Amino acid sequence: MKPDWDKLMKKYEDDKVRMVGDVDCTAAGKPLCDSNGVKGFPTIKYGDPNDLQDYQGSREYKALDTFAETKLGPSCGPAHPDLCNEVQKKLLDEYMSWSVGKLEAKISNAEKDLVAAEENFKTETDKLQATYKKLSEDKDATIEKLKNSGLNRMKAVRSDRASKGEKFKSMEKTLLEQAYASFRKVLSAVGLGGAPPIMVAIVVASLASIIGMSLLCLCCMGDDEDEQAEDRQKKPAAKKEEAEEAEEADEDEEEEEEKEPKKDK
Repeated sequence: MKPDWDKLMKKYEDDKVRMVGDVDCTAAGKPLCDSNGVKGFPTIKYGDPNDLQDYQGSREYKALDTFAETKLGPSCGPAHPDLCNEVQKKLLDEYMSWSVGKLEAKISNAEKDLVAAEENFKTETDKLQATYKKLSEDKDATIEKLKNSGLNRMKAVRSDRASKGEKFKSMEKTLLEQAYASFRKVLSAVGLGGAPPIMVAIVVASLASIIGMSLLCLCCMGDDEDEQAEDRQKKPAAKKEEAEEAEEADEDEEEEEEKEPKKDK
């Protein structure tokens, strides 16, 4: 974006109200960048030099030019209190009422805190970098030691013996890995061996899901058939019980009929 920014600075170099410029945060401009929280480059800020705000818009020339034309100009401050909102006006009035000594002390303490924060950040960052370097060196040393201990040759021996039929638990594939390998062979056979691994994985997972649902349906059908068979077994037994109850009822009626004539006599 530097060519566009240079073009923008050229356009507004003689403007009486707006100023567009750049600051080298790695050289003389570093204190200004630090005091305004600049962390990366390029960073664009705007407003009062003592109260800069972050620019969040597009970095194309047209957008930057429109922003400069419509947004840059006088802002809330001692010279333009009429541009302040109520909160800003209250703070501005408070600061204006302070004595010279109090104002200087407040600014000095705040600047010291800024410097301390920057130094603490640098110190802790240096510690992290030293720790990272040590961990990286330890890792490389461990890897080199394991390689020299014969790890790679042991793996070669394991692969050779496995190819001759010996079983190693560490080399056993999961069902999904076996399905993946099998499906790869099928794709190779039909000329699609170059399919992306993610696509193959998705297809294998989809097939596994379909098979699982099919098995579930078969189980449900099996349960239904078992229930129907059980119902068929229960029906003859129920009919037999009904017949026996009807026969007992007929016998009771016959006994009652035999007793009634004797009462009449």
